[in-house]
Amino acid sequence: MLENYRVQVFRAVAEQASFRRAAEQLHLSQPSVSQHVQLLEEELGVRLLDRSEAGGSGGIQITPAGELLLDFARRSSRLSQQVLKSLAKLEGQPAGTLKLAASTTVAQYLLPRVLGNFLKANPRIRMTVKSGNTEQVAAWVLSGEAELGLVEGPPKSKELAVEHFMHDQLSLIVPPQPSLGRPADDGCGARRHSTPDARAGLRNAACNGAGPAQSRAALEPVDHCHGARLN
Repeated sequence: MLENYRVQVFRAVAEQASFRRAAEQLHLSQPSVSQHVQLLEEELGVRLLDRSEAGGSGGIQITPAGELLLDFARRSSRLSQQVLKSLAKLEGQPAGTLKLAASTTVAQYLLPRVLGNFLKANPRIRMTVKSGNTEQVAAWVLSGEAELGLVEGPPKSKELAVEHFMHDQLSLIVPPQPSLGRPADDGCGARRHSTPDARAGLRNAACNGAGPAQSRAALEPVDHCHGARLN
């Protein structure tokens, strides 16, 4: 890695405006991140981050010296990437950094296997991964914090190009006599059978390949109007 590691850690903290989020991004402990920044400040003889502005929330305020170093650090990072790409091009291998964001379920259950195979086939690729809900992932892609986002359902923003990359299947498991088939109070004193509409809602959620958040959103109308309880 051509970029000085302490400078890389500082850049992550400054860009994330948080020691905690920087630690998550770099896969380090928060004390380790703090130590790297402190040692860099001692080496340079200047204060880079003002921790007094955190207010107990874990946030930071970057100092004028920190702003100056951050600008150089970003340019250094881009130059390092160009050098690595050029060297890799001589050997016919792709290289560089890919900033990826994924929704929680994708990050937990899909990415470990996929990224393991990808990085094994592309050893010169360095990857960073951020995890959040669908709208957070969309916001990161729009802001440039991530170059590619993987989510379970379509984001609300119309500014993003969306492409389906896989299908998922959900299975509904119920007892032999599910409560969805019993009469339920519709909230207005009337009793009604909810089976057709409830099952349709469940079927649509499953067929759309929705993850937990999207499945719940699809089923909440069923829960409210037809007496089905979602836990």
